[in-house]
Amino acid sequence: MRLMQEEAFGQIMPIMKFSSDEEAIRLANDSKYGLGCAVFSGSQRRARFIASQLHCGVAAINDFASNYMCQSLPFGGVKDSGFGRFAGVEGLRACCLVKSVVEDRWWPLIKTKIGLHFNVIELSTSGRH
Repeated sequence: MRLMQEEAFGQIMPIMKFSSDEEAIRLANDSKYGLGCAVFSGSQRRARFIASQLHCGVAAINDFASNYMCQSLPFGGVKDSGFGRFAGVEGLRACCLVKSVVEDRWWPLIKTKIGLHFNVIELSTSGRH
């Protein structure tokens, strides 16, 4: 069904028949999009398992919109529905530039072959920018 392959924004609730949970998961994941999903079931355990198998950024169990109302939760999709998150701690981290900086605090006192090698490279590349 074409509607199941599109990323529709609006009040649409497509419903398809399936014969097993595995088939439902396969049908739901058979899309290049993965923003959000809602899983409805009489069994919380079953719904949690199905939601854990779906390739999407936001999942709701026996609900369809409460995760959008809680601004402290991260929001974002996977696949062609986007990369990264906004809101929540994850959204804040997405705005940060992470850099690792290491320093040899014993450098002037203990020089190893590795340290000598780097000194040679530094001298041979000095003056080049």
